[in-house]
Amino acid sequence: MMNIVNYLEWRGDLSFEAAPFNEVDNFILTQAINIDYSGIVPQDSRPMTLAQAAEKYQALYGDDGKYMGVLLPVACWPLIKQMVASRRFGQTVISGFTDRVIPENTEQFTAVVFTLAPDLHYISIRGTDDTIAAWKENFMMAVRDTVPARDDALAYLNWAADNYSGRLIVGGHSKGGNEALHTALCCSAKVRSRIKALYNNDGPGFDEAFLSSEAYLRIEPKLVTLLPQYSIVGTLL
Repeated sequence: MMNIVNYLEWRGDLSFEAAPFNEVDNFILTQAINIDYSGIVPQDSRPMTLAQAAEKYQALYGDDGKYMGVLLPVACWPLIKQMVASRRFGQTVISGFTDRVIPENTEQFTAVVFTLAPDLHYISIRGTDDTIAAWKENFMMAVRDTVPARDDALAYLNWAADNYSGRLIVGGHSKGGNEALHTALCCSAKVRSRIKALYNNDGPGFDEAFLSSEAYLRIEPKLVTLLPQYSIVGTLL
């Protein structure tokens, strides 16, 4: 079965000018957040290339990368190396890495900014990891209007809007997809106008009142929801 590494082998030679950003590129960036950039990528908007980040990461964790648990695919580190080697992502800039896991608050939030062009930035929000806080927060989403990570995501989007010029794409996988959508609905009209696209990759859903709200209807034209055939958790929640 073909996967996103095969996609990079097949289409990695095409720049975004030659072939515009698409749904597969989006999913790649939701997976590229799944390695630990702590101590490598700055928490502020100071840029470094993805190649520089990968070099530092390999120096710390070797060719096999750091084990992140059963929920975060081991293929994430090979994916990063393939991205760096490709023309499509080879010039990508990474910055703003944030990682918050606070068990007593039932809070898990991780995000980073991938700059694909001087005026185009993808805000990638990590989904559920192996922490108990992440799973508990996941289930809380089904019964509560807000959870700590959604507040974190909104604060992060506002920070990114203040520190990066140009267009924004917001996306995440699983819990991260839910947070991406919720954030785009709750941000100011000024920030929302800069969002070029919004990707919810197999994220837990919302209730009918939320989906019929004026805020949702305003953002819906920019929303792409991807639901794989094998989806279980995203469908249940």
